[in-house]
Amino acid sequence: MRHTIHIGHVKKVALAILVALSLAACSGSGGGGSSHTAKTSTTGSATTGDGTTTGSDGTTTAGNGAGTGITTTGGGTTTAGNGTGTGTGTGTGTGTGTGTGTGTGTGTTSTTLTTGTILSSAGGAVSGLGTQVSSIASQTPVSNIPVAGTGVVTIIDSAGNAVTAVGSGIQNGVGQLGTNPNAIGTTVAGVPKAVADLGTGVSGLGTSIAANTAGTPLRGVTGATGGLVNNVGSLVTTTGNGLAQNVQSGALSGVTTAATGIVTPVVASVQTTTQTVGGATGLGAPVNGLLNQVGGTVSSVGTQVSTSTPALAGLGTAVTDTGQAVSKTGTLLIPASSTTTTTAGNSGGISAGAGASLTQSGGLVAGVGTTLGTVTGGLGLKVNKTQ
Repeated sequence: MRHTIHIGHVKKVALAILVALSLAACSGSGGGGSSHTAKTSTTGSATTGDGTTTGSDGTTTAGNGAGTGITTTGGGTTTAGNGTGTGTGTGTGTGTGTGTGTGTGTGTTSTTLTTGTILSSAGGAVSGLGTQVSSIASQTPVSNIPVAGTGVVTIIDSAGNAVTAVGSGIQNGVGQLGTNPNAIGTTVAGVPKAVADLGTGVSGLGTSIAANTAGTPLRGVTGATGGLVNNVGSLVTTTGNGLAQNVQSGALSGVTTAATGIVTPVVASVQTTTQTVGGATGLGAPVNGLLNQVGGTVSSVGTQVSTSTPALAGLGTAVTDTGQAVSKTGTLLIPASSTTTTTAGNSGGISAGAGASLTQSGGLVAGVGTTLGTVTGGLGLKVNKTQ
């Protein structure tokens, strides 16, 4: 037979046990007491009462407990892993910056040798003659020559240009010894340039012949001849210009530049020697003075020719530059520190007097008369008009 347990009975039993435990705890207390007096009051009729409450002291016992435990430390192994990876990235950036700087340096300044200045004046004289030759074509009636008139003009003009090219080569080449690293090349180039100018004149002559005989029975022969002459002239011109360029800046320029490098110090050494000797012997100064006066006189004549007779301007330039070359020659006999430039006067020595009177008649100069006095008396140049 099964017994049924009512939960309500269990609750009552548990409650009774709890009450019993509580009373047991209270009965364990004893000793001292406590009193409390309570007062109450009411409005209207009042009632006052005193009461005393006693109790016993209680003792509380604390329980001690101990326990042990085991701590276990676990060991482990750590393994490091290796790995590789690749990556790509792009980036852009901009930046600005400013900066300043200063610098100093030392160097040497090149100067043209005295010999070079003399040669430069000589080249100028040659160029002046070339200019004079070219001017003949425009100052004479050569253009009126039948058939070949214009061709002759071209020939004369080209001849003058050829002479001028040679003079310019001297001026800008060896005339600049000490400052032009390819002075020899520049001078040499003047020759093929002159040839090229002559070729131009030949071409002009051929063209003129062919053109002026086009309406004549000889046109077949003259036309072919003129064309041949023209082609020859063109070939000469092209060859001359090409060679000139090659010498100045092409393959041959290396040779001429090297030659210039050898010649320049040699000329400088010789020049220094002559100046030293002239200064040591005392002859340099008087000779220089004499040449200076002669050169000044000649230059003066050339200037008067150019200004008073425009038709002879090229000749006048040639004479002037010749005088300058003579004047500068004297500086080869005196030390560089003593070099002075003087202007020839019209008194004393060779240049005691220099006068020129030039008159024009017709084309160039109708006549020239020259009066020459003693060396110490002076130099006179007189050009008279022909009657």
